Amino acid sequence: MAEQKDNVVALHESKPSFAFVYRRARYTLSFDERYLYEEQNGFGGNTQKVHLLHRLSPKLREEYIGSQKATDQVRKGWLLLLGAAVIFFSEFRSQIPLLAPSLSVIGLLVLAYNIPKAWPRHWTKVCDDWDCLVSAIPHKEGDSDNQAGERAAFLDELAG
Repeated sequence: MAEQKDNVVALHESKPSFAFVYRRARYTLSFDERYLYEEQNGFGGNTQKVHLLHRLSPKLREEYIGSQKATDQVRKGWLLLLGAAVIFFSEFRSQIPLLAPSLSVIGLLVLAYNIPKAWPRHWTKVCDDWDCLVSAIPHKEGDSDNQAGERAAFLDELAG
C-alpha cells in the first residue's frame, strides 16, 4: 500500500515482528532487509536499538541460563535456616531468644528473593559476527502454543 504526501511516496510494508513481556517491560523485535529493531516500552521509558542485519550471525544460540550469584545466595539462605534450626534446639536459645527467629526470617527472605533468579531460564540469543550479544528472547514455561509458534516463525525468518 502506497501513501503519497508532498511528492513523497512511502510504502507501508509489514515487517516480521515478535513481541514479548519480560520483567514488566514490553519488548518488540522486528526486522527489514537492512536492520534489526529492538524496542522496549517499560517503567523506565521507551528505548529503541537498531542493529545492522548483515552483521548478525546467521546461527541463533539457545541457552539455559541461571544467575550464579543468585545460586550462591540460595545456598546462604539454606545455611541461615539450618543455623536457625540448630540454635532453636540448642541451649543457646535461652541466652539469645530472638536469634533463631531472626535467622529464620532473614533466611526465608534471602530464599524468596533469589530462588526465582537462580532458576535456569531458556533463551534464544541473537549475536553478531564477533559473538557479542545483540538481543535475547526468553522462552517461558507458560507460553501458549500460539506464542511459541510466533516466536519460532520469527526466529526462522530472522535466521533465514
